[in-house]
Amino acid sequence: MGQSAALFAEWQAASELRDEYLDRLAKDLGYYYRVCAFGSARTSRDHRFFKSAQAFAQRLAEEGIDVLTGGGNGMMRALNEGARNGGCGKTRSLAATLELRGEEPNEFLDRQYKTRHFDDRFGIFHTAGTVFVALEGGIGTAYEIIFTAQKLQLRRSGKEMNGVQGFRSLSSQLGWTPLLVVHQFHKNWLRAMMDAFHGDGMVDAEDNTIFTFVRSNEEAADVILRDRANWRKFLRKRGAEPMN
Repeated sequence: MGQSAALFAEWQAASELRDEYLDRLAKDLGYYYRVCAFGSARTSRDHRFFKSAQAFAQRLAEEGIDVLTGGGNGMMRALNEGARNGGCGKTRSLAATLELRGEEPNEFLDRQYKTRHFDDRFGIFHTAGTVFVALEGGIGTAYEIIFTAQKLQLRRSGKEMNGVQGFRSLSSQLGWTPLLVVHQFHKNWLRAMMDAFHGDGMVDAEDNTIFTFVRSNEEAADVILRDRANWRKFLRKRGAEPMN
């Protein structure tokens, strides 16, 4: 076996180990409705976006919903702090952190999944999350929106079910399709992108429904609570008992 073939075999083996880990993680997390939230790492504590994100996560925690972030600063800190404040020991403030030079995870985490690669971080996001929310943010948040939207597009087309590893939660394995809730902060660039793609035949009209746009974090919370009610009904019809 040549060096290239040997390296490819090692890559395949490592990929299989990663898949096995994520499958075990999904079982460990159980049938739990969990919000995976994206947002800027640059937002200062005195910014209105920070305070709004904090209140948003606190409301979710008060409703018994875990919050998962990237575990960094800015909006991620706001979300984890809000989740910790609202949880009263009944919910968890979670993070899939990334090893970045000069940056430490925030101090409001009940559980941390450490990663060294963006792909691994997304693997945890898309295994642990039941619904995905994009708050105000820049390039990193845009990337998280697009990557999640791509998986939703594959899921709707049925290709994800034919071997492409997408959403791995136990709910998704039963057929649950997550929502991607997007703050209107991102609406203009997303609409412009989708219109350009549609004009050249790269997407269809149904792809526009991947995004659930909201005008405020309060509206996002309302959408999420309605979605959880539908999720509970979905599970019970399939003989599974929701854990929150």
